Amino acid sequence: LWGVEGLKYREIADITGVPIGTVMSRLHRARKTLADSLEELASELGLHE
Repeated sequence: LWGVEGLKYREIADITGVPIGTVMSRLHRARKTLADSLEELASELGLHE
C-alpha cells in the first residue's frame, strides 16, 4: 500500500486496522529485509562493491 499505492502511514493504519506504529515498524522491517536480500544477491553475482 505504501510502495505501490503511495498511501501514507495513517491511511494504511486506518485501512488495515493496526496502530500507526505497527505500520511503521513493519515497513521498516520489510525494507531492511529487502535491502539485505538485494545485497546478498549482488554479492553472489559479483556486483557487490
